[in-house]
Amino acid sequence: MKIDYRVEGLDELEKKLLKLEAKTAKKTLQKAMVKAATPIQRTAKRKAPGSIKKAIFRRQKVKGVSSLSAKSAGSLVIGVFKSGPRGAPHAHLIEYGTKQRKTKKKPNGKKRRLLLKGKYVSVGENRGRVKPQSFMRYAWRTQGKKKYLDRFKTQLEKEIMSVTK
Repeated sequence: MKIDYRVEGLDELEKKLLKLEAKTAKKTLQKAMVKAATPIQRTAKRKAPGSIKKAIFRRQKVKGVSSLSAKSAGSLVIGVFKSGPRGAPHAHLIEYGTKQRKTKKKPNGKKRRLLLKGKYVSVGENRGRVKPQSFMRYAWRTQGKKKYLDRFKTQLEKEIMSVTK
């Protein structure tokens, strides 16, 4: 899930932000982004089943303050690691669900026997269906764009005020 933000209609905040040193302004923007996005990440982790909770991450990037009103000034991604020690390569199957599945033949036409949960499964055997358990989409619906932008504006105001005091 990716959110691109644009600071529009916040001329006063933008002017204050531009008066700050570039490094300080960048850190201020990053803090505001993180604090505004935390409820989305928490909601996704709360709704996610099992090992997927550990795989949910948040990554933000601010390119610079000079491009503050540009659409590409910064980006925030909340997603699921697919590989690595915290990876959950099955997350999309849980999020969207699957239809009825069966074990397939090998490409060379030979029968396949797989060891699943301590027992062998033959070709054509029913592997079942997974009902969707929406955790990322639920987080976006409940904590999504409008709420995120409101929280972002509030947090940005707080961060600027704390830096300028």
